[in-house]
Amino acid sequence: ARSKTRMFKMSAPIRTMSRIAKMAEHSRLSPVFTTLSDLALNNINYFEGSSREIGQKYCELFFSIRTNADSVLPVMVDLEKLAPLFDFDAETPANGYRSLIEITEKCMLQLIGISRYVKENREAMFFRANHYFRELQAFSDVLHRLKDILVLSEKMADLTSRNGQSLFVQDEEFAEALMVEIEAMPRSCFYGRTLGYQYVPAIRQTLDFVCSAMAAFFDTFKRTGECLTPTTSVLASGKYMIDPIHRGNLMAQFSLGCDITVCKAFWGLAEQGIMQHMPGIICNSVQVNRLILLEPEQFQLDRADGDGTVTITPPVAHIGPKPVQARLISYHLREGQVSTGVEAERERRAKSQEIFKYKPHHI
Repeated sequence: ARSKTRMFKMSAPIRTMSRIAKMAEHSRLSPVFTTLSDLALNNINYFEGSSREIGQKYCELFFSIRTNADSVLPVMVDLEKLAPLFDFDAETPANGYRSLIEITEKCMLQLIGISRYVKENREAMFFRANHYFRELQAFSDVLHRLKDILVLSEKMADLTSRNGQSLFVQDEEFAEALMVEIEAMPRSCFYGRTLGYQYVPAIRQTLDFVCSAMAAFFDTFKRTGECLTPTTSVLASGKYMIDPIHRGNLMAQFSLGCDITVCKAFWGLAEQGIMQHMPGIICNSVQVNRLILLEPEQFQLDRADGDGTVTITPPVAHIGPKPVQARLISYHLREGQVSTGVEAERERRAKSQEIFKYKPHHI
């Protein structure tokens, strides 16, 4: 009877999937949604007949994922239409709404990856059912929270778009209610197993270490009222790397309940001696890390419109022309990069399509 009741409850939303799918038919997100929906339904049908408790938990979790995806997609489709209104210009398609859509899409891609693994390995003898259940649950919680954020963002985008695409909400009552909802929104799921999922693995590793050290620092301060030393913070962070749920809860409290004194004390740890060596321990090594001095000499540069050239003069401060210090950092040695010694003998990769530029400073 219990199984039949569950099947009856789950059948109703499944019948509405065609309507939701049609809504996303012409959206860029349609393949992502369709894949996640199909994988979730496949796993629901498989685990629904399971007599094991973990099987029933999987069934309910995949049903929850599918339900949340149904709620998220229409909002994302609407927000995609509003987002271009807030771009800087037509050639710069970037703003917070686009970022939110991208983060939600990456969460769904993570769910797709885990769901596909479960589908392909659920009958294997050594399938770690409990582990992948916890992974799925963590990203399901994130998707649920992102759904709430998307709904609020859609309302805000709609209100601001009526006021000449202003970034500020003119409705004070709505703005106040928005802040109350944001403050009350649970956020521990973003600091647990899913920490930094929207970034590349190299950045996730660094974030994992920093947030674990922050959790250890805040936990000790909360219990004793004293700040940890750098060495103690590093050593105490181990248990929070092993227990991401506990770390997530502490980080949520840290983001809401700590004052400026604690924040200054924590970030002051970076100035201590031991912390100067931490990047070499927790960060991936790079093939190119060279200091380059740009001499204060003017040069000619072709104009973008092709109409002649312009003279680029060196930056001048009150102390007069000085060399500009720059640093070239690249994970791989690429064509056109300056290299000597062992680096020069390595195989060079093609030029990168992206480059991150930081402001140089005088020396």
